[in-house]
Amino acid sequence: MNKWIGLVLALSFLSADALAGEATLAATSEPTDYWRIGMGGRIGGYGFRQVNDEGNLDFENCRMNGTGIFVTSEFGKHGYTEFAVDFYHTIAEPTRNGIDRLSVHTTAALGLKFLPDRLISPLIQFGGGAEFTSADVYGIHQAAVLPVAFLGAGGELNFGDLKAGMAIRTNAMQLPEYGWNESESLEWRTEVSGQAIFWMRYVL
Repeated sequence: MNKWIGLVLALSFLSADALAGEATLAATSEPTDYWRIGMGGRIGGYGFRQVNDEGNLDFENCRMNGTGIFVTSEFGKHGYTEFAVDFYHTIAEPTRNGIDRLSVHTTAALGLKFLPDRLISPLIQFGGGAEFTSADVYGIHQAAVLPVAFLGAGGELNFGDLKAGMAIRTNAMQLPEYGWNESESLEWRTEVSGQAIFWMRYVL
């Protein structure tokens, strides 16, 4: 846990430092030089960590796929914020095994882009939000509002104002307990999930 806190604080410091530098530059520039809005759509999927039948660790537990839309606000060449709404659903295998889940994620992220003038621009981001979920686990149904937090890294291809990107995220999310019990409600625990997302966006 201390490692995660240290990483988040380090990313926060880097983001704040970059944004402060851009704000200083912006004081002598026109607003259009450092503040731009973008919007786009994305697809992706995630799964929670588990030990599979071969005894190896993977991220296939409660696998979910989905799509989303998002808006970005860029501050200078390096800093940006992102606000997104994504809809996710379980894929065939967990549904066939008695686990059905639908989720809407509303999240915000703060990020940094490196080499923004190159064709490929690496990026890092972190953020969080809320998950509105409806889950059926072995006949027990429950709707809940749950917290989400994430760290991610990826990159964008720059085709002028059109961007194509991908990122890998590590999420801290809520997973329902799958054991049989006599309770009429689900029990939740914080678990790690691995996520891949792909997007297209246009900068206005």
